[in-house]
Amino acid sequence: MPAISLPSLAHPVASNLLLVAACLILLFSIAKLLRVRDSLSSILRRMCVADIAWIFLGFASGGADGGAGALLTFAYVGAARLLAWLCLARLTAFAGTDGRAGLRGAGRARPVTATLFAFAMFAALGISPFQTPEARPLVLHAALAGGLFVVPALMVLCNALMAVRTVQAVHALWLARGEFAEEKEPLGAPAQYPLFALAALVALLGIFGHEFMRLAAALAGEGAGALPPLGVEWHPAAMLPFCGAFVVWIVGRVSRSSANIVALCLMGLALIFALGDPVADPLGRLFTILITGMGLLVTLYSCSYIHKPADGPAHAQNSYFFFLLLLFGSLAGVSTSTSLGSLFVFWELMTLSSYVLVAYENTREAHHAAIRYFIMCTVASAFL
Repeated sequence: MPAISLPSLAHPVASNLLLVAACLILLFSIAKLLRVRDSLSSILRRMCVADIAWIFLGFASGGADGGAGALLTFAYVGAARLLAWLCLARLTAFAGTDGRAGLRGAGRARPVTATLFAFAMFAALGISPFQTPEARPLVLHAALAGGLFVVPALMVLCNALMAVRTVQAVHALWLARGEFAEEKEPLGAPAQYPLFALAALVALLGIFGHEFMRLAAALAGEGAGALPPLGVEWHPAAMLPFCGAFVVWIVGRVSRSSANIVALCLMGLALIFALGDPVADPLGRLFTILITGMGLLVTLYSCSYIHKPADGPAHAQNSYFFFLLLLFGSLAGVSTSTSLGSLFVFWELMTLSSYVLVAYENTREAHHAAIRYFIMCTVASAFL
């Protein structure tokens, strides 16, 4: 059976024209993202325009990484953006506005829709509880390999702005105080089926990211071996806290004390694996032992120290332990990374979980500190 491939932009004139168009779209998106602050639909629209520029840049850069990155951006980021649009439409219909000020605290009244919206927005940036296909890093790698050093700077700046606007939107829905009271959102309505289907699609595209990267490389006319080594490797010391965070969340919905025991056992097992299963880099092993040991002590201390914050949701403590394990799993992943892809993914997950923990007290000062911290880490990740 003959291989299927997409037509490549081999002609230099076509590639240069596409590159110029992509740069102009990026500059336009940066200018609009700097100006638009309140309307979430306007912010999301500018992000979609910027995603189109990333697709153009991937095809213009050429090669296996550029073509595969463009196709993955179209499929994975496109599905995430569509999910975000549908969730935002439901939130807007509920609150009567798409402005951040009018949606403050809406996540407490519509937790399922707001959670799916946050999942979609972060997944489009490559930050997800599931492994994500390296769409944007592939495009960025292709641009750097082609010697286009000004273009990657625009790409990083645009991505940093999208990250800041994403955090501000999620912050308004979940952490900001508003007029909405906490309630259980009805489930099973036919209008929710597309949301769950798209969320499952985005999760599957992330879980089977390597397979989709190979397929995208084949469609781009290149073999999978031509892709740069951006895959994510999981060390047991990172996988146990990361996957255990979801277990602790489920157990915590039933019994808080049982969830504390599970969290302590998971961090203890992670420390045992760090001690008995050394990684190739001795320095990485040292930091993994320090991280998991510190994680065990922090978890033990948190069992008696952490309390429900004022005006916080009923399951705030459950969320705290979820993101605490996610944090130490991500930190262990950073210390055991053997590729650029692993380092990037775990660093972004560490940034997200740390942001939520900093804002845990649900005060104005905590919220401002969390946003400053996220911006600092986003800028730092841009230089990785």
